[in-house]
Amino acid sequence: MVTLDTSYVRQQLRAIADSSNAVRKLLYDTLERLETDPSSFPPLDSVPPTVAARYPSVSFRKAKIESGRHTYRLVFAQWQFKDRDDHVDVLYAFPRRSGYPIDWDEVDEMLGQ
Repeated sequence: MVTLDTSYVRQQLRAIADSSNAVRKLLYDTLERLETDPSSFPPLDSVPPTVAARYPSVSFRKAKIESGRHTYRLVFAQWQFKDRDDHVDVLYAFPRRSGYPIDWDEVDEMLGQ
């Protein structure tokens, strides 16, 4: 089992869940899947080499939540450990927009705590 931390995006997750009943179900299903198999989500395409080097045990991934006109993205960090369960930090939760730039300095600040 994976430990899951949504504290960075709790308010955004509530807003996503409130958008419709169908989206709420998809969100809960996605969060459940994050806890059971985070590696099943696709990796982010462009992680800066400096961030990848600083966090070698972390895979940065994305999840899609789509229902009708509602389209959302979750961006998360999957920490992989050999001696204990994996851990997932959900870093961003937002309505899908083209290109959605990620503030890697902010990510570094969140993960470096």
